[in-house]
Amino acid sequence: MNPSNLSNKDLEELTDKFSETWEIDPKVREIRRIPSKADDSQYPVQVVLRYAKQNQRRNLGRYPFPFATGNNIARGLYILDNGWNIPIEDRKYLTNGPLYAEDRSTVIVSEEDQPTVNAHERDIHWYERAWVKILMVILTFLGAAVAISQFWAMIMPQLAS
Repeated sequence: MNPSNLSNKDLEELTDKFSETWEIDPKVREIRRIPSKADDSQYPVQVVLRYAKQNQRRNLGRYPFPFATGNNIARGLYILDNGWNIPIEDRKYLTNGPLYAEDRSTVIVSEEDQPTVNAHERDIHWYERAWVKILMVILTFLGAAVAISQFWAMIMPQLAS
């Protein structure tokens, strides 16, 4: 399940399903599964963020937001903030990271937790970036070859005389 391939409606449905089996406990600052309702479903980290936003709006911001926000946070980079945590035993039910702890160096949910479908997509992205670099090298050599040939054509008549 790649969140970039999910429509907004799909994400809303996943968030609704997530809200039935997970909870946010602001007293201990923890996002965890509800043991009596939990199933084996896995959810993208993006769904956790959406759920946290909805829960924050519902509670009128009565507790600190669990995720780091702001202009210095890149899209698709998820960082728990303000002392929030996800229990280790619940992390295996989250995919499509990376999700970092507050120290910004500890990975809670890695990118490798993504389904195998994404391995092919990563290869495509590498290929798309590589062809631009290869084209730049080829154009650089062609430009240098044209410049040398022009210079050589200008110098040769002077050397002959």
